[in-house]
Order: sequence, then structure tokens, then C-alpha cells
Amino acid sequence: MIVELQKLPKEFQRERKEPNLLTYTDFEILIYTDKTGEFLGSVRTGICVENPPEGLITDLWVDDTGMQGVPLRGYYARLLKEAESVLRKKGVKKVDAYYLDGPGKLSHYYSCGYIPQRRTVEIEWDLSEGQIVSGIENTEYSIKTPGKLDEIQELFKNSFQPYWVAPHDFRGKKFFIANKENRAIGMVDEDLEVGVVIRKGFGGDGLGSVLLNTALTSLKKKGKKKVSTLATSGLDDYDPQIYLYTMNGGKIVREYVNLQKTL
Repeated sequence: MIVELQKLPKEFQRERKEPNLLTYTDFEILIYTDKTGEFLGSVRTGICVENPPEGLITDLWVDDTGMQGVPLRGYYARLLKEAESVLRKKGVKKVDAYYLDGPGKLSHYYSCGYIPQRRTVEIEWDLSEGQIVSGIENTEYSIKTPGKLDEIQELFKNSFQPYWVAPHDFRGKKFFIANKENRAIGMVDEDLEVGVVIRKGFGGDGLGSVLLNTALTSLKKKGKKKVSTLATSGLDDYDPQIYLYTMNGGKIVREYVNLQKTL
């Protein structure tokens, strides 16, 4: 039997950004139990804030302890189908899903018609170890903060911009702006939610590293011991932003595969 969890944990009682870098609300958690009431598995659904009424299915889990020899495919499939039914009733026609890469259970999504689109990579810096290149000596750029909102938005629109960020999200954020000949050519937000952004035609000469390490140095001065961010990537190869982060002390700690299905 699959039923809705009546009391949601606090973290799901409000909007939240998920590891696929989109924000969701209206969460439901479905619980799968047997006839005796023993817990067998669960799955979570939500509605996309940026693109309603697109839906989310995630946290797919089945308790396979002590179930040696029992075919689990049916348990996963039933949870997915029930989650899809919940979303259909809310008008959802396209579902995004994400799953932590590595456990070898993505096949359960594939068998139910989900198609992998890309992956999201979580990168972490330990600011208590190693060195951070904080200076901008011997560069042809000047770094300033804060930047004007219209300047930030214009630069973002003329860069290889992160698809999950909207320009109106910049209000209230602290940005470091790189200038060359009185023109903004690169930026990074201090909390690395947006990350390093470079104007088209100005990459490849170390500016990204300067901006990234400027943000990391600022966070370290504020007492931060560890910093993490999420970045999108292709399925088979990392995007340049991820290479930039890992070349500057970042370590990949998690990878999520993002999938889609049309209902």
C-alpha cells in the first residue's frame, strides 16, 4: 500500500532549491508499506516554482535489506507510477527527476521511461587546507565590488551563463567584478551560488581563477572553513566551470544524474 506522509519534515514545508538547481514547492512524500505496515520504500514529489506546472520526482528509495533474491524492480516502478499519478492530478505533464549517481539504481528510472539529460556536480573547498591564490598582481584586470545591478545583468546576458539563474536573482548578492578598460568582463558572487561568469571572448587567460580565488579568500576571511557549490555538467564530460573549480582546489563530492519524462 502506498500512502501520503501526513506530516512533512520542516525542510519540505517551504520552497527549496534542489540539487538539479531548480526551486520546488508543494511537496508530497509517498510511503510504501506491506500488509503488516512494515516500511518498504518512499519517494518525494514537488512542483517547479520557475516553470509551473512542471513536476519533480526524487528521493526514490526501497529498503532492500534482507530481501535477497526478491526482485526489486516492481517496488521501484510502483513508487514511480504512484508519484506520476500524484503529479498528473496537479496538471503536470513534464517531470524532472534526479538521483545520486553511483548506487547503480538509475536503471529503475530508465525502465519507466525516464531519459537522462545532464548531471549536477557538487564541489567543495576545504579552506583550512592548502593555499588560495588571492592576489591580482601581474594581471591586466582590476577587481571591484559591489557592481551595479544593470552592469551585472548586462554582463551575465553576454556570457556563457548558467541556465538555472535568472538575472533578477542578483538583487542583494555581493559580486566581485573584473574590469578591463572600464568594461565589465567577468564576475563571481561571493557565495558561489551563481559562480564564475566570463564575458564571451575573454576566457582562457586565467581570469576565472582570479575571480574564483577572490571569492574564496573573502569567505575564508569571514571564518568559513568549508565552501560548496553546485554546477551543471554534460553526461559524459564536465563543463568548463567544473574544470575551473577542480583546478583551483575544489573536490567533487557528489554527482547527480538529472532525468526527464513526459507524462
